[in-house]
Amino acid sequence: MLNPIAALAGDWASSAGAVVRSGLIGGQVVFQLGASPTYFEVDTAGQTDPQALLTVLRDSSATGKSVIVRYGVDSGWFDPKSELHFQIHDLNYGGQTYIGRVKPRMSPAPSAEDLANSALAQGIALRSADEKTKARAALDDALRDDHLRPFLLPLALLTRADLLEEMAFDTPSGTPRDQLLFQALLDAKRWMAMAPAAPNAASAVARAFGFLGDYDRALAMYSAMVETWPDKAFWYDINISAIYRVRGQFPQALAALDDIVARNGPQSGMAFHYHRGRILLEQKRWAEAADEFTIGLKAQPDFSYAFIYRSCANAQLGRLQQAIEDETSGLDILNRYAERSSPTSDREINRARVANVLVELRNLAAKDPRLVSDAPCTGLYDAQTFREPSPLLAPLSGKLS
Repeated sequence: MLNPIAALAGDWASSAGAVVRSGLIGGQVVFQLGASPTYFEVDTAGQTDPQALLTVLRDSSATGKSVIVRYGVDSGWFDPKSELHFQIHDLNYGGQTYIGRVKPRMSPAPSAEDLANSALAQGIALRSADEKTKARAALDDALRDDHLRPFLLPLALLTRADLLEEMAFDTPSGTPRDQLLFQALLDAKRWMAMAPAAPNAASAVARAFGFLGDYDRALAMYSAMVETWPDKAFWYDINISAIYRVRGQFPQALAALDDIVARNGPQSGMAFHYHRGRILLEQKRWAEAADEFTIGLKAQPDFSYAFIYRSCANAQLGRLQQAIEDETSGLDILNRYAERSSPTSDREINRARVANVLVELRNLAAKDPRLVSDAPCTGLYDAQTFREPSPLLAPLSGKLS
C-alpha cells in the first residue's frame, strides 16, 4: 500500500512517496510511487505542461524526494493486467503544485460488475488514506453478490483480510476483536483456496489462527510453509518462535531462531534480535536481553518497542538513567507515529502507559539511580499474548483449509 498522509473530505485521498517510474501514455502523464502496483494518471487538461511535469517526476525518482498527490477515490479503475489506476487532482513537489483533471470513469448506467470493481478501487484508496471504516464499507460492497471480475477477487479478499486484522487491533480485546479476526480468517481461507500457491494467503490464515488462540494449527501451518517456501522461511520461523514464547516454551522459541542462523548464518536485523530479546526478557536474562535490543537498534534505530523493552531490562539491572533514556526515545517515536496516523485504542493506552512509567522512573532515579524497578516491564501491549482458543473457531474444528 502507499504511505498514508491524510484522508481528505469528500471524494479525495492523499498519498506520498518517491516516484519509481513515469512516462507519457495516450497524452496523459502516468507514474508510480514506491513499490505500489498502483498507477497515477495526470490529465493535464491544458493547465500543466506535460513535459514540465515529467521533469519533476524524474527528479523525484533520481533524488528520492517525495511527491504528494491528491487523487479521486471514485476515479479508480483496473486495466486488463488487474493494475489499479487513479486520476490525480493535484501534485505537490518542492512547494510547487501541478493541477490535473479528474473525469468520470464509468458510464451513466454502470453494470453490477462496474460498480463492484469501482467499490474495490475505492476500498483500496480509502485504506491507503487510513479511512478504515469507509474502506471496509467499500470492500464489503465490492465482495457482495460476487459481481467482481474473477481475477480481482483474490485482491479484494487479501485487502479486506488485512484491513480487518488492522481494525481488530484498533478494538479492545474480547468478542468484538475476535469477530473481526474471525472474518479476516474466513477471507484469508477463501483467498488461500483460490490461490494455494500464494504464500501470503497461507501466512494470513496461519496468522489469524494464532491471533485467535489456535496455536497448534498455526504452528502446523508455519512448519509446513517452511518446507513449501524455504525462501520465506525466515519470517515463518520468527512466527513459530513468537508462538512458542507466548506459550512459555522458551527453549523451543530460541530453537526456532537458531534454525534461522543455521540456514542463513549470523543475523544483524531487528526482527531476529527483537524476538530473541523478548524471549530472554521472559526468562529474566536481563543483560542478555538488553544486548539483543541494542544490536537490533543498530539496524533499525526508530523501532519504538525495542527501546521500550530495553528499558525494562535496564530498569531490572538497576540502570535507571538508561531506562529513562530508552523510555523517552520509545515515547518520542510513538508520538511521531501518532501524528501521521489515525488513533487506535491500544496505541493510545500504550502511549499513556509509557508516559506514566517515565514519571515513576524519574521519581525513583531522584532517590537512587541504582534502584531496581519492574515498572517498564508491566502492562505492555502485545498482540501476541497467551489466550484460550476463541469459541468462534468451533465450527472450523479439524478443517485447515
